[in-house]
Amino acid sequence: MPGTVAAMVEASVFWTVQVLTAILLAGLFLRGRFRACPSFVLYLLVILTGDLLLHLGPRHLDPESSLFGLLGAKGFYSRSLWLIYQLAINLARFAVALELAFRTFRSFRAPGVPREASSSS
Repeated sequence: MPGTVAAMVEASVFWTVQVLTAILLAGLFLRGRFRACPSFVLYLLVILTGDLLLHLGPRHLDPESSLFGLLGAKGFYSRSLWLIYQLAINLARFAVALELAFRTFRSFRAPGVPREASSSS
């Protein structure tokens, strides 16, 4: 009995997170705020698609499957796909950090540099 309750709680948390992520993405696009930080939108898309692939993808693949050569017999639960997923998440996080750093520090100018020179670059 506790296994079924734990599975229900896990599934409800998973789907709640997916729905909230989709609502967040829809709100960003409907209000046109996706232009404010495009790397954040990329990060959300990577998270959403990766989680859905891992949750809804096949747990085992037949050797006749076209994905068998890439993922192996374990399907979407393979180590290679998980490593690719984690790499994509980390690259998207790094892109968000770079974009935020650029937006933060671009307004500062070096001492002695005229205002016209710093605003044109």
